[in-house]
Amino acid sequence: MRRLALAALLALAPTASLIAQTAPERPDPYLWLEDVHGDKAMDWVRGENAKTLAVLEKDPRFQGAYDAALKIAETKARIPQPSFIGGAIYNTWQDGEHKHGLWRRTSLASYRTAAPQWETVLDLD
Repeated sequence: MRRLALAALLALAPTASLIAQTAPERPDPYLWLEDVHGDKAMDWVRGENAKTLAVLEKDPRFQGAYDAALKIAETKARIPQPSFIGGAIYNTWQDGEHKHGLWRRTSLASYRTAAPQWETVLDLD
């Protein structure tokens, strides 16, 4: 039975390839979403978000989950994840004061202390 199915697939392969090569190319009906800051795309996003939020808010667990996630996102207690580059320690950092983030560095000796002295390399805000 397996051999028969395999033979059928192999027999159809040239036909499928021919169809794929000769099928007219259809324009992407969602190409307008590529304009990520365009009015049409943003209106669509806002509409989809509103529909989704309406469903989520009906779930009795929603507010508790939302509050817990917000608390985690807004906490000031964060653990820096270091990268070692050229003898210094670098990391990216986001908090309430730096919404878009910082790229910063410190020395290994400073990093080993309770309050490292970070130097801002790049401030994205």
